[in-house]
Amino acid sequence: MLRKAPMNYLAAAMIAAVLWLLSGLLLGNYLADNISLQDMTTDDFLLRYRITTGTASFVGCLMCCSWFASGAKPAAAADPVGYRKLWIGLMLGEVLLGALALIGLVVSMLPESLTLVNYLVILAGLVLGTALFFWLCTLAMSPRPVEAVVPGKR
Repeated sequence: MLRKAPMNYLAAAMIAAVLWLLSGLLLGNYLADNISLQDMTTDDFLLRYRITTGTASFVGCLMCCSWFASGAKPAAAADPVGYRKLWIGLMLGEVLLGALALIGLVVSMLPESLTLVNYLVILAGLVLGTALFFWLCTLAMSPRPVEAVVPGKR
């Protein structure tokens, strides 16, 4: 039931929202309680963090939905190698999206003295909303013609 449109799209959007709540709100609140900022207020930090994680999660969800759309095509079953390459490309795109979001936050927060642990928590939030989200959704809800393409399915 979750492998067919529109249910897989709706479920992916709901999962993305829940994961953003975990990463954007819970991890954001943890960071706000455990960082010491010099130039920036805690509210400004949280705004940047939540906008960045929210944007990354939204774009990650769009990439997941593009996988669902391409995998539902009738020709998808005839080209498993091509669709495996597409899945790998989209997963690399998710990883790149998370990395670019992290770099953007690091550069914007250079004047602040965040610790390595703070950056690792930020990275965990971004990975949760991008690459891990994409893998879990495609593992559980890929259309039938491409469900075996996702690593971990077999």
